[in-house]
Amino acid sequence: MRGQKFHLFSLYCRPSIRDIQSFLLSLSSTISPLIAKRAILCIDSNALNPLWNSRTLDDRGRAFEEFFRALGLNIVNVELSLEHIPTNISFLDITSAGDLLHLSEWKFLDIPSLSDHRFILFSLQIRNEDSPPNNYRAPKRFPRLSACQTDTFISSLEQRLENFPAIDHSYPVSTKVIDDYISDLTGTLLTCATNSKLPPHPAFAKGKMPWWNEELWSLRYHMQRSYQAKCDFPSVENIETYTNMKSKYQKRLLERKVESWKAFCTNNSNGDPFGALKRITETTVSHSPPPLIKIDGAISCDSLLTLKAFSSSFFPKSLSSSQFHHRLESEVLDKMTEPNASFEPISRAEILTAIDCLKANQSPGTDGCPAEWLKCSSSSISHHVAALFNACLAVSYFPDDWRIARVIILRKQNKPHYDDPSCYRPISILCAFAKVFERIIYTRLKVLADSSNGS
Repeated sequence: MRGQKFHLFSLYCRPSIRDIQSFLLSLSSTISPLIAKRAILCIDSNALNPLWNSRTLDDRGRAFEEFFRALGLNIVNVELSLEHIPTNISFLDITSAGDLLHLSEWKFLDIPSLSDHRFILFSLQIRNEDSPPNNYRAPKRFPRLSACQTDTFISSLEQRLENFPAIDHSYPVSTKVIDDYISDLTGTLLTCATNSKLPPHPAFAKGKMPWWNEELWSLRYHMQRSYQAKCDFPSVENIETYTNMKSKYQKRLLERKVESWKAFCTNNSNGDPFGALKRITETTVSHSPPPLIKIDGAISCDSLLTLKAFSSSFFPKSLSSSQFHHRLESEVLDKMTEPNASFEPISRAEILTAIDCLKANQSPGTDGCPAEWLKCSSSSISHHVAALFNACLAVSYFPDDWRIARVIILRKQNKPHYDDPSCYRPISILCAFAKVFERIIYTRLKVLADSSNGS
């Protein structure tokens, strides 16, 4: 079992809980089906069911049975022939395990436990999971910009871009050429970013304290040495040396904290300090859909039906203005049937302005490229990005990869239960290149609309 992981949950279901269905729904939102495969649940259920050797069956026992079936958990202490059965026991304890775990030799220990529950012992074996075939491959992860040497990244990028194949927008190119160009440009950024990554310092690897650096480490080291010397030989000179070293270290530590805080505010405010404070203090995190969900008033554990229910809730097909949208889309498509050769080419200045508007702390899209790397390399890649965007305009093409969003599901606040798709909301994260392209088109359309209204 070395190197193999499993999840162990110890739960107590109070007898005073009246709405057992709501309790189990909230529990299922914590234990996803993926976790359940490697999970062991040890529950004092206060529920009766012959499956775990109870003499009778009650409503709580039925609810727990459906709960285990929905998560794909196997009850271990089912219809056991026990060598030792403690006195005055009503069989309310349940041990269940996922499909990748094999539990055997479940039994009560004949040892006093100083409580109304006896010690339970079982053996555990972890099976190997055969990974299902999956055609999707997640993009390689870009390192954090703060963990890389910027000068090395820029010099390496400019050297590679000198021999980078150019794309000419003066004549229409195929969409495959544009897609390959996007892939090659993103791959070049990833290679240069990975090669510029700094090795972690052995003395202070990875800071949860961003103000910590080698200078503070050295000052603290000398302060500790002076403190040891003062303790060994408490002379006036050693005491004075330790006092000075301590004062110097504390002063520099305070300065570094102030510098780090100012840098953090500069990098995260983006001209909106109140929005930055909200982002820093909010604790909203992504939640996967619970395995048990209400669909048309009935509880379902089918993952495909759950996915369809969330899709229908997030992206409804019938809109109040759908007829107007359909007519507008058809008019636009009619205008775009032929390649457009009369547009004004996108300039490098537009590229730099649009990239500068990106938020550095935004999550990457499906291509894995964070916005902070585009902002860092904007002056080096602006010429190539302009050629790419102009090629897209020349053939009226918006790349297919830019149409795919990475959707994160968030819970809506102040909901009594989270067993309905309407209690969640989606956030669609697009590729950084797509955001830059859309901002340029939006700016141009806004200028055109303002000038039309003025005239």
